[in-house]
Amino acid sequence: MFGIMNMTNDGTTYSQRDIIFVYFPFSDFTKIKKRPAIVLSNSRFNMQHKDVLCCALSSNIAECEPAVKVTNDDLEFGTLHYPSVIKLAKLFSLEKTQILYKIGRLNMNKSKETVADLYSFISIVE
Repeated sequence: MFGIMNMTNDGTTYSQRDIIFVYFPFSDFTKIKKRPAIVLSNSRFNMQHKDVLCCALSSNIAECEPAVKVTNDDLEFGTLHYPSVIKLAKLFSLEKTQILYKIGRLNMNKSKETVADLYSFISIVE
């Protein structure tokens, strides 16, 4: 197979729907905090690029719009300490070597809901 392998220096691979921990900058770039995120990019993209496309995840449900609610029932494996939301307006790319670790994976139904909601948020309105 050609392209860049979808793994960090320690050999860990990351896939679409993985819940990962990363260092995430505040919007004003004054601070950095360790935060969970969801890998949105698909396998083809991940195999061809050094980066993955991600969306922030937060347990602070009250302040998040637009967002998709996530609980442990929405995971294939792993555990969230608190009910959380996928923050659809917090998209970013990240070099795979900057991923700290994987904590779980979103199930297919919640992933499809997330992508559909994201599409409605970014679709072109004439």
